[in-house]
Amino acid sequence: MYNGTSNVLGLMSGTSLDGMDAALVRFSEGDQVLWELLEYRHFQYPKELLELVKKAFSSPDLLPAVDNAFAEWSIECIKTTTQDSPHHIDLIGTHGQTIFHQPERKWTYQAGCMPFISTRTGIPVVANFRIQDILLGGQGAPLVPFGDMVLFGEYEATLNIGGFVNVSLGKPLLKDGVSAAFDICPANIVLNQFAQELNADFDNNGEWAREGAINQWVLDELDSLAYYELPGPKRVVGSTSIFNWDILSGNLGFSVLDVNESQIDDSDFKVFPSPAFNELYIDSAEDLYSFTISNIRGQLIYENRSSSEREKVDVSNFPSGLYFLTISSNRGLETIRFVKK
Repeated sequence: MYNGTSNVLGLMSGTSLDGMDAALVRFSEGDQVLWELLEYRHFQYPKELLELVKKAFSSPDLLPAVDNAFAEWSIECIKTTTQDSPHHIDLIGTHGQTIFHQPERKWTYQAGCMPFISTRTGIPVVANFRIQDILLGGQGAPLVPFGDMVLFGEYEATLNIGGFVNVSLGKPLLKDGVSAAFDICPANIVLNQFAQELNADFDNNGEWAREGAINQWVLDELDSLAYYELPGPKRVVGSTSIFNWDILSGNLGFSVLDVNESQIDDSDFKVFPSPAFNELYIDSAEDLYSFTISNIRGQLIYENRSSSEREKVDVSNFPSGLYFLTISSNRGLETIRFVKK
């Protein structure tokens, strides 16, 4: 069998929009595919390009500008890598930046997959990976399961955690073939949005996540989404569709009390805003109960260990967001969700 070695530079900017990953990998082809990571670099997204990409999500007329700007940035990343690397590069694979992706309509668009990348760098380029799979009825992500099968064949499954989480399942091992591959849920695209609420681009090393607690109610709500009843292959629809911050803030059909507008009744407890919308009233038929208020991250915001029939909580200084009022009485625990705008 022919034995050959190729150094391939892969460029990837994912849906989390946190930069460009560049991996230089040596592939050796023989009885099996062997690989070795030679170099890895991360390039920060240029601020102006990032803003342009975000605008293009809702403004298709900006696509030509995004195409050229993203391709120019890709060339900069390639040149920086080649200048600093002792290794020859035989081939470049560039994914581009996904702007639109609707496989059911056989429509996908990766910005920046421009022919002039090869012309300007003098290196052969492979790009626009999704479209052929979509035209053949796939979901537009053909490379990940194949790569998992070839490179991680000794495992039963692989889990990829990026902007979204996806899984490849073997039969039983991946080297025996891929029995199923599909998206599970968003990951960094949501986590980064939470981090931005804390004035950071991302949760470095998961430090904030380590300090938090599982919010079982939110987890149960997410687990009950109809998406998980669908057969594979399947994908999470859109980058900000059914799992995002707005959803977690009250668009999943929660029993929501908006302290600025509405009121709800829940069991023996009535919870409603004050006329000035700066206090939360709790009315109860019981004369002995306690309650706590926690935010979406599971952090305790307010606690009252001994309450009377009517209690009021000053929420004027609460930051905007979703909160959980947990009431403990002789009937057990009850949770009421409310949104502070």
